[in-house]
Amino acid sequence: MKLFISLLLTLFVLSGCNSRDLDTEKKNAGQKVIILSDMVNSYDDGVAYLMLDASEDIDLMAVITTTGNTWAAEGLAYAIRQGEIAGASSTKFILGSSLPLRDGRLSTLESEVASAPGPDSYWLGAKSYPQINDWQSHYITTYGEKPTFSPTDVPAVDYIIDTVKNNPGEVTILCIGPCTDLAKALQKAPEIASLTKQVVYMGGAVYCGGNTTTYAELNFLYDPEAAAICLRSPFRKQVLVSLDVCNKVLMDSNQYYDIYNSINSEKLKDVFRKNYYWDEFNSNTSATAGIWDVISAAYILDSTLVSESQTIRVDVDDNPQSTEYGRSFPASANRCQQIIIPTEINTPKFFNMIKQAMMKY
Repeated sequence: MKLFISLLLTLFVLSGCNSRDLDTEKKNAGQKVIILSDMVNSYDDGVAYLMLDASEDIDLMAVITTTGNTWAAEGLAYAIRQGEIAGASSTKFILGSSLPLRDGRLSTLESEVASAPGPDSYWLGAKSYPQINDWQSHYITTYGEKPTFSPTDVPAVDYIIDTVKNNPGEVTILCIGPCTDLAKALQKAPEIASLTKQVVYMGGAVYCGGNTTTYAELNFLYDPEAAAICLRSPFRKQVLVSLDVCNKVLMDSNQYYDIYNSINSEKLKDVFRKNYYWDEFNSNTSATAGIWDVISAAYILDSTLVSESQTIRVDVDDNPQSTEYGRSFPASANRCQQIIIPTEINTPKFFNMIKQAMMKY
């Protein structure tokens, strides 16, 4: 009899332990995040990705690459390399849109920038060089070896729709490149807006001038129609990390090398050295650079990073005939949504967050 009771107690304890383990596992699953990115080698988009991957509070479901700073296939190569280094075996890497929504959009970009040059108008992103279509060849050329990860063969738009619908109210979308694939998903299934937890963008210049032109920021300028579709959609919550705050947060060479030296992985250090800013800081120690997309990722990790913000309606000029095509601005139209615009962040805390994340690699 005593043996029987002892066995029952043992089963009860084990059953309770399993239940608690499952609860803990569910609790620790983390915030579900999809990144939409014009990925680069371990700077800006790359660091944003690595910060989220390093967090135990984030379930990084997918990285979808689109054309902007880099070509979509090129960005996929960079994303996969960083995913391999991070050991991100559960994250899907997906090739997104190679071209903006409007046919021929890129053919007019250069003339638009020439007619209204901004402070960074020398940089036209992927438009500055021939299109890259083969991610695997680019990977081998860049890193001198074959990839060990492969992209997930699923249409980016369908992945966004299915993931949001299968996890209602749980998915955060981090859009740190042109909004093309998110806009396509909304066109195909507009109901996902109300099912998405939040969208955090890097894009636009609401109260300040643009960087690529005097009036427009690069991500929104690449695909103004897509940006307008997204900002006008009734998401539960939208956060726009625009140039209004990004222009205030610049990285200098000391901060860059401090982050670089905190990395343990030689392979990741090699990826850092392949970035444009490695040469920039080496050749000019007084140089500074924006770190736009990382602010958006840091916000997802800790929204208290933002010390000041505004909540206003925002729209985008999506008229190709307009002289301010791609401009984002405060709006009053009912079609526009209330959007949170961070204007100040805790800068020391921000750079410490980057360093702490990079120390995990």
